[in-house]
Amino acid sequence: MNFLKSKKILMLGTAVLVATPAVLLSQNTLKASSSQAPESISLMSTPAVSDRKEAEAYITPVDGGVELTLMNDSPSVISFMVPGNSRFEEIAPNQSVSFTTDDLPSFIGFRQLDGGLTYAEVSSVAEDGMSATISLQHLEPTAFYENPDLVTRSIVVSEGGGIFID
Repeated sequence: MNFLKSKKILMLGTAVLVATPAVLLSQNTLKASSSQAPESISLMSTPAVSDRKEAEAYITPVDGGVELTLMNDSPSVISFMVPGNSRFEEIAPNQSVSFTTDDLPSFIGFRQLDGGLTYAEVSSVAEDGMSATISLQHLEPTAFYENPDLVTRSIVVSEGGGIFID
């Protein structure tokens, strides 16, 4: 028999009640099925960003890495994870930080510390194609309501130098 089990999820300060399917089994059914190994387990996963989107720009990798500059064009402090490092860095409003990734593909996650929504875009690629500047901007909630896909949380640089904003 299928029953619905409810659970509360806290989302942006609002409690939301979500119904999820739950299966109740008798102990006899559970014992019988636990002795049988599953044939296969299928996990759902999100396709790679390079399979879902077109690259915003391309830069030329040098020695397996690329040079990026993140420009904080928002009124808030933005925190980001340094590629190849396990610590977060912060960029003050109207400031920038440049770094070189060591390995590709490379993932850079970021967020506004005040909880604001962020929109990222490649603002320039160097003439020699060896580096790029990415602008991180504050996204007004009204723009999000009109187009939720504008909210971005990460930058992925592929092995071929493609810059994907996701």
